[in-house]
Amino acid sequence: MNTTTTTYRSHGLIATALLGVGAIMNKRTITAAALAAGLLVHTEGFTFDKPPPPTRFLSEPTGVFPGQVALGWSYYLTARDGGGQTINALTTTATTIGPDERFTVEQVGDYLAFKTADGNYVSVTDGVSNATQVTQTVLPYLTDTTLFSVTPSSLGYYALVSYYDYYMYYIPDQSTAAIGTNPGSPSDGPVTTGFAAQQCGDLGSGYRYSIVMEASGIGYWPGTALVPEYPLGAIGGRIKDAIFEDGFYGGEDDLNARFTLIRQDDGSYALQTSNGINYVTAVDGGGLAHGTAESDNLHTDATRVGTWEKFRITDQGNCTYTLQTHSGYYVGYKRNGTAPAEGAFLTTDISDPAAAPSIGYNAYFVLSPLWN
Repeated sequence: MNTTTTTYRSHGLIATALLGVGAIMNKRTITAAALAAGLLVHTEGFTFDKPPPPTRFLSEPTGVFPGQVALGWSYYLTARDGGGQTINALTTTATTIGPDERFTVEQVGDYLAFKTADGNYVSVTDGVSNATQVTQTVLPYLTDTTLFSVTPSSLGYYALVSYYDYYMYYIPDQSTAAIGTNPGSPSDGPVTTGFAAQQCGDLGSGYRYSIVMEASGIGYWPGTALVPEYPLGAIGGRIKDAIFEDGFYGGEDDLNARFTLIRQDDGSYALQTSNGINYVTAVDGGGLAHGTAESDNLHTDATRVGTWEKFRITDQGNCTYTLQTHSGYYVGYKRNGTAPAEGAFLTTDISDPAAAPSIGYNAYFVLSPLWN
């Protein structure tokens, strides 16, 4: 039989297929003969509709995001024993964030990969539907099975879709069968496919985050593992109603809840609003319990970074952060109720974040990375 050799590219893999006369192939399909031959080698390229099982590692990541992330809310995704597991590799019983709940996020083209504490990657068995033992944490290198596309379901929440187009779902408070996959639609999962992303450690510079006020004591949304949270929103160019509670994640208002954090030479950060022009200002450098009828204690009309636009943003060791103004006082918030419409009251006059609850405030924020 006459044969020809054709090369196809697939996310770092070249598939070299020996094609018989009359064999029909498109750019995203490989013949059974090629798969049987196992002719896969290391390079770069585009996507197959039905990619072959990977037999070689991919190229190095194209980028690494700063710090680490925890996935989930109230119950966090845990790489059991820090990784290296094939059975119940991911669990969801943790209610605090430790080393095993932190993942390094790497970028591979349009995809993300999640690396566990022991240096292995989260991977998904290819082509498995409605299964609960499809995740593993044993691969120390990148393959197609370690790649995930992230689709925002709302601000700070993402649907994780495997390279094989299966949506990841999770069930909170489970030590077995906590993670599974469903094809075709994020709504097919038995609980939720919305993974909250919570930043830990280094924030980098030039990355976008939402700054979230925790809504403690509200409880879970029925049928999900999500807890309502309240991001801060900002509209550039204002001295009144410049910073406000943006309500629940989702909707058009989310555009206002995106801050670009720009690291300054002294290690502080400037908070740039979503218009890309203005910066958040702590009036008088902080130390104001409230504003006036005409002017708030936080403005967004600055177009350059001065001392009042600098904030020291510090991880408290548990993936929550404080925002300290130039004067040394901290930003705090007091929510007026449990509904978004009831709003929040912001102060820049907190001297001790740990003591803020004694006067009805909270000075700890969650920062959610915005990958989209």
